[in-house]
Parts: sequence; structure tokens; C-alpha cells
Amino acid sequence: MPDIKCLDEVLQKMKVPYEETVYQKGYRYGEGTALRLVRPKNTQQLSEILQCCNAEGIGVVPQGGNSGLVGSSTADNSGKQVVIGTDLLNKDIFQRDGDSLKVGAGFILDTVNQRLENEGMFLPIDIGASGSANIGGLISTNAAGSRAARYGNTKARTSEITVVTANGEVKQIKTDMRAVDPELPQDNSKIDPNNPFIGSQGYLGVIADAVMVVEEKPIRYETVVLVPKDNESISLIRRELQNDFGEALTAFEGMSGEALRLVGKNIQNTGYLFADEPQKVDYALLAEVATKDENEDLDAILYATLERLTDSKDVTTGLMGNSYLYWHHRHHISEAIKLEGQVIATDIAVRGADNLSAFRLEASEKLKKDFPDLMIVPFGHEALGAMHFNMVYPKEKELSPALKKEIQAAVYEPAVVKYKGTFSAEHGVGPHNAWAYDRFTPDEVKKQAEILKQKFDPNGIMNPNLNYGFRNRKGLNVT
Repeated sequence: MPDIKCLDEVLQKMKVPYEETVYQKGYRYGEGTALRLVRPKNTQQLSEILQCCNAEGIGVVPQGGNSGLVGSSTADNSGKQVVIGTDLLNKDIFQRDGDSLKVGAGFILDTVNQRLENEGMFLPIDIGASGSANIGGLISTNAAGSRAARYGNTKARTSEITVVTANGEVKQIKTDMRAVDPELPQDNSKIDPNNPFIGSQGYLGVIADAVMVVEEKPIRYETVVLVPKDNESISLIRRELQNDFGEALTAFEGMSGEALRLVGKNIQNTGYLFADEPQKVDYALLAEVATKDENEDLDAILYATLERLTDSKDVTTGLMGNSYLYWHHRHHISEAIKLEGQVIATDIAVRGADNLSAFRLEASEKLKKDFPDLMIVPFGHEALGAMHFNMVYPKEKELSPALKKEIQAAVYEPAVVKYKGTFSAEHGVGPHNAWAYDRFTPDEVKKQAEILKQKFDPNGIMNPNLNYGFRNRKGLNVT
């Protein structure tokens, strides 16, 4: 057991409050036992806590809104790790200057946008966990979301960060917002050497505050749901919308027919989106356009586009006029899947958005053949070439860890090897994807991560449940 006298003295002096249960249980799975649960209110308190932990070799697990899906923000069962909850961190920092917003790490995304709304601005990161995810967590996971095709991911919205490293050193760092591969814009499967603290899940330090780039909020949105004639039509539809609307196209999402049917079946007071013939829809597209010009007639332009695509037979069915309903179905897919059975989640991206349909068909056919009990329920971000390729295994059948890994590998293998993509577009690595990182990540990338770890955290205290290097690296208090 590590010596915690230093840590307790710091906590007593600061009177930093901490809670228990909510900080020890993961969002979807995973529950650990922490040595201590601490909630620093400012950068100085965070620095002193980390100095103590580093001196005593105590492992530290930073936690944002605790809504991650790969186990990165949950302590293990050793009872030797400190969870640092960032929910109170720098809540006094909120200052906008033009399109720059300096904001504390503890601010929840929805709260940020509520405060910006009166100024006609918003932080355009659109994720399902916006009511719990905080700024520090968004940055450390490089969250993307449904509107990333237009506004970019969190990395593209972050111009400066204040980060505290393992030894308590406070660093202010200008970020490289341009460090995005246009053919694979969303890839959180490794550390970005240009922005090592963004997307690395607290592996190198803890975000204390940041300068985010905000946008003038559109005054009007319109959304359509389109059923493509076939998979080859999807890329054509996307290009037509991009040509017609340019930057006004804020979202282009894909939803399998199975996913939509589960929303109608499992989400109360919802019903089927395609009420007359829900079984006939194999795949649907959700497209959103937005304008800041009150004189622009979005309805007319969107209707003309829809009419043209229908006349060309590339779209067989189109829905328009109820944006809330369409987004309600899109945002409830994950919940609907979870209610159906045992979820096997994957989060992939392929190189080049035009290749996503081919991957989806290939992976679906192989999985149905090799694992006939599976229900295939893909949905995701068509414009980014990224997809939550989720599957449901029957509730009444045993899903062993080995079988689950075999099924996930059948998805990851073609995504990474054939389609030159990633096994983790958004969710990151974490303990749950460690085996995939070991299997699919080149040694040179792991070596680069080792160099960064040695530079910023030579004692290996930061998020010891996570390893972007080689598995045999010896960290402190890792069981």
C-alpha cells in the first residue's frame, strides 16, 4: 500500500470535497475501488495533488464526465489509485473574446452552450453525453459527434490548453488545430505527437482549462431523412448536398434500418420513423443544413435538392419537416440497442468516406455468416467515414470475453488492414481496447508514445490502466 500521508495532508489543507460511488463506476461497464477520490477546484490544488502522488508513486486516474465507453476514467480494483474528478475544476473561468472562449475544465458542455446562447454563439460539439461531458473530458478524449463534418472535432476547436503534468508542473500550450488527416479526420487510436494532450485520455497530464473556438449560432436548421436507392448512391447524395449547400451542410449521418426499427420498438412514445413500411428500409441518411441568414429560404433549396435526387432515382424515399423527430431517432439509437440485448460495440473509421459503404457491406456479410446469432446495427458519421458498427447478441445466450473479442476483431481487421482506417475513431483506447492497440498499432507509433511518456510522466503515475507504449513498460502501482 502506498504512503498517502502527503496526499491526505494536502486534502485536509484544501478541504477538497470528494464523493464515493458515482466516481468509481464506469458509464457502460467497469467498476473499481479508488484509494482516494479528489475534486480539485483550481489549477493550484490540482498541481499539489499531482506533486504528492508523483512523489509517492500513486497512480492517478483523471475523470471528466465519466461518460467514456472504454474504461479510461475508472480506477482498477487494486485500491491503489487516486481518481481525480475534474467536475469542479476552474468553474470560475469563463470569458469570451470574439470567437475565443477561455473556459475551465469542469464546465459541462450543455452549460457552456446555455451561457453562450444569450450571446448568439455556441461551441459546436454535438455528442449524446453533452449533459455530463465536461470541457476537460472533451479535450482529453478528442470528442467529435454528429456535426464534426462541418465544425470539426474537439481538437479543431481547441486553440490553447493549460495542462498539469505528473510532477505538478503547469504548462500553457498552443495547439496545432490543423493537424488533421483529411482522409481520416477522426482517429483516436493513438497519441497525436502534434497535440499529445488532446485525445490521450489523461495519459500524460490533466487539462485544467482551455481556449475554445466558438461559432456564431445559426438562426435556422432544416433536416431531411433520405433512403438511398443502394449503397453506391450514398456518396453521390453526399456530394450533391455538399455542392448545393457547402458549409451550410452541418451533418450527414447514416442509420441502418435495423437501428431505426429498434428505436421504434424499444423507446417509449416514439414509434417507427417509416411507419408504413419499417421493414423495407435497409439504410437511411440524416442530413442537416443551417443558415445564419434570416432571408435564406432553406426549405425551398432543400426541397429542390430532394426533388432532384428523387427524380434521379438515387433517393427512393424522403422525409422533411420534422427535424426534432429525426434527431430524436438518431440520438436514441444507442439506448435502443442496449435495451435489445448484449451490446458488442465497435467504433471504426475507414480512409476516405466513399469507402464506408463497401466496408459496412463486407463486414456485415462476413459477420452474419460466421456469427448467425448476431444482429448487425451500424450507424454513424457518414461524412467522416466513421461508424459505430454495433452488434447485439441475444440476452439469453452466453457472451464470453473470448467470443466478444473474436467478433470485434472481425470488424477491426478489415477497417484497419484493408481500408487503412482505425479501430477507434472516437472512443479512444482505454483498457477495453488495449488488445486492439497491441495488435494493430505499429511499433514506431508505440515507441513515439514511450518517448512522450518518459518526457511528461517518467514515473508512470498518469492513468496507469492505459498504455500507449508496449505492454511490458513498468509503471508504479500497476497490478
